[in-house]
Amino acid sequence: MPSEGEVLCYNKGCGKTFDPNQNKDDSCTYHPGVPVFHDAYKGWSCCKKKCTDFTEFLNIKGCTTSFHNDEKPVEPQKPVVDKSKADEVIEYRAPRPIIEVSDVRPSFDSPLTKITPMISDVLRQQVAACNQDSADVVKAYDGQGDIPIGTTCKNNSCKQTYEGPETLGTPCVHHPGYPVFHEGMKFWTCCTKRTTDFNSFLEQVGCCTDEHVWFKAKNGSAVKCR
Repeated sequence: MPSEGEVLCYNKGCGKTFDPNQNKDDSCTYHPGVPVFHDAYKGWSCCKKKCTDFTEFLNIKGCTTSFHNDEKPVEPQKPVVDKSKADEVIEYRAPRPIIEVSDVRPSFDSPLTKITPMISDVLRQQVAACNQDSADVVKAYDGQGDIPIGTTCKNNSCKQTYEGPETLGTPCVHHPGYPVFHEGMKFWTCCTKRTTDFNSFLEQVGCCTDEHVWFKAKNGSAVKCR
């Protein structure tokens, strides 16, 4: 506690009490700079003394002498916190990389050039194999043999079941192509309808009408296993 008539000095690094009537130009030893904390080191911006212990930092002797100061520094105002935005979600979007375009965009007056698609031999062979497999695997009912009640049509997306001879006259709405799953999209090669939901893909109505296929033909020869 300061004695009667004495006041507290607010200079940084001093913290002593003094008599205002005996305040001289060399009475106070203090730090005119600001405290600096960096990489576990503690020091003052006005001198080169540094340490890692906080108590030792508080005991660093001032580097400047002057009069004591009894004026309390103004405390910085604390930012006002808006509690109504406590549940607000801040969405951060990373900046998109800048793509440098090396080629110069041609003028709109430039003549149009027809591009001829190039189909590789491997792709031709794969398409031919798919068409051959489709022709060999399924066959329409030729009137020979009995169809069990409850047999489901083998065409893609057709959900018709055999319930009797009257079922043979019903149209078969199906997809003649095959399913494709690419980059999250699901679609049939025979039509342009695309979706990302698997259930919507299964419920997609066929794009072709033909006869029902109740049986699958055997493809390839059987292999005996021991």
